Amino acid sequence: MAEQSESFVDPRIIEEEEKYDGYYAVCTNLSDHPRDVVKVNQRRWEIEECFRIMKTDFRARPVYVKRKERILAHFITCFIALIIYRYLEKKLGGKYTVRQILPVLRNMNFMKYEGKGYQPTYTRTELTDVMHEVFGFCTSRQIVPVKTMKNICARTKKLKSNAHADNKEKSCSPVFIGGAGLFAFLNCQTRDYT
Repeated sequence: MAEQSESFVDPRIIEEEEKYDGYYAVCTNLSDHPRDVVKVNQRRWEIEECFRIMKTDFRARPVYVKRKERILAHFITCFIALIIYRYLEKKLGGKYTVRQILPVLRNMNFMKYEGKGYQPTYTRTELTDVMHEVFGFCTSRQIVPVKTMKNICARTKKLKSNAHADNKEKSCSPVFIGGAGLFAFLNCQTRDYT
């Protein structure tokens, strides 16, 4: 009986397996050409990064919801926030990380003075100045009159998917709808929606 429990190492099997050292095996049910499967797999890190951003930076979990439609609403909101964040990241030329952008966005708030307008309560930084420049308006230097804020909102609502066609008028991004206070899309924090 003791002889049966002894280990046996077959050097031929080890030699055969060594041929694959340094390779990463991909198993898929896709019927595409292997070159296309490898191309998709090489960009997997971007998907993983999106999940990391949603879980950690956007705090998309834990989620304290029970009903299916509320769970769906929470994750759709987080997904939209991710899309808006990626759009903003691209417009900023990839020069800033999520850890640099989100704290700035979360602090870009306004205090409303009835009849006068909106006063920024955030501190100007290099990043806020770059965002203002990229999106074509500034909200950090003075009280923004109600009319100006309404114009910003109206301009963003008029934007269409083919906004690039007319570059004559400087347009701003839907990210800045109604001023920086509505960057709340990017502040997708855990909430109890039960």
